[in-house]
Amino acid sequence: MINRRMFLRGSGGLFLSLPFLRSPLLSAAEPGSIKRFIVFVHGQGTLDDEWTPSVTGRSYQMPEILAPLEAVREHINILSGIDNVVRGTIRAGNGHNPAGRSLLTCSPFAGCLDGAGILKSDNHPDNGDSYFPSIDQVVAEQIQQGTRLKSLNLNVGSNSVGEYSMLWEGQPGALTKVDGTGDPQVIFERLFANLDPNQETPQALLRKESNLVLNAVKEDFRKLNEKLGAADRLRLEQHAALIEGLETQLAGSLVNTAACAEPVLDLPIDFEYSQDSHMGASSKAHIRSMVMAMACDMTRVGTLQYTNYNSPRFGFRSLPKTIPVDPHSNWHAMVHDARNDASIRPTMRKVFQFFAEEFTYLIQELAVTPDIDGKMLIDNTLVLWISEFGNGGRHSTFNLPVVVAGGPVGSLGQHLDLSNHNSSELFTAIQQKLGVQRSDFGLKRDHVGDPIVDSIPNLG
Repeated sequence: MINRRMFLRGSGGLFLSLPFLRSPLLSAAEPGSIKRFIVFVHGQGTLDDEWTPSVTGRSYQMPEILAPLEAVREHINILSGIDNVVRGTIRAGNGHNPAGRSLLTCSPFAGCLDGAGILKSDNHPDNGDSYFPSIDQVVAEQIQQGTRLKSLNLNVGSNSVGEYSMLWEGQPGALTKVDGTGDPQVIFERLFANLDPNQETPQALLRKESNLVLNAVKEDFRKLNEKLGAADRLRLEQHAALIEGLETQLAGSLVNTAACAEPVLDLPIDFEYSQDSHMGASSKAHIRSMVMAMACDMTRVGTLQYTNYNSPRFGFRSLPKTIPVDPHSNWHAMVHDARNDASIRPTMRKVFQFFAEEFTYLIQELAVTPDIDGKMLIDNTLVLWISEFGNGGRHSTFNLPVVVAGGPVGSLGQHLDLSNHNSSELFTAIQQKLGVQRSDFGLKRDHVGDPIVDSIPNLG
């Protein structure tokens, strides 16, 4: 049972005006609206010289490598020029684990900072836990709103992410890795096998109980009002008006479970989620489960990570050249060798288009699925598509490929050149848009003691 005093104390935040976000990325959050967040991550970056549209604004031509996005152009913004500068603060590690670990955390390994959270100038470990939590978990802490799951974390390819442990939760310096699930059938059994569409969701039950508390509080106000002087009565009436506003807000957001149903997995008879040949089927099954988990209000935050960045053959695709092709021993090698071998670019373009197709499918599913407030899921969901490299062949974390989508973004259908902006600024904008009232994200100048790092512009 919700404690009345605790409820009133906790509900006060609903009436606070959110800070206006002075950024070209996103506008300020709409108080009281449902907020959802999905992170879509693929590995090995992109062909950065083909990815960026040639002009900014709404009249840009969709690059061939992103051609599938044309179908959802009105729901997206392409953001170019964003750098992961935190990766440069890590003075050890191979080309992959510092980039992957810092992508969603804007954080070096915990061992790169001292006990006070100040970046050390030397003796950096070559791997380890992140120091700061990832953007998905920071947002989930604030917007989960009593849902069944804090976040739904799905892997396409395998359960293991190898070096790319991107998701972290907890307090800075003492984090826990957040694991994803690779098998769509396991997710189905956990979430939907016993789904009763007529049964109210935990969120609906919470709202009902909240209304009971509000009614009791209003009765307490009425009794107390009779015993107060004029000044105190005025203050009490002002509080009562706030309570009535909250009651109206709750009544207007009762759960509509009409869209909540078992997702159709549509998997091959011989399906094995870890087989490369079934990557496409696994991806779409995960996307359908993600969307339905949102429609059922089981969660408000989700991640979809494509985990095999080293040796997928993408055999389910019609590729100009098969992977591997001598002398390119695997996909990872092809990404590197593309710097000197133009003949494999058509194959790479087709592979990167696959991720664009899957992202497009996610946006389309969100656009046709009702949310619990009667809007479509896409209206309430901010979707981020990102990769750890701008150019995987050079292990470059500059000019990351970034697409944002969904109603919370604001003005859509654009290509925005955000050169000289970094991922910390991007995630600060995203969290503020989703109602997380923080003015920074990840490593910032307060944590920096190294003059080399202090020279990095726009950090934090």
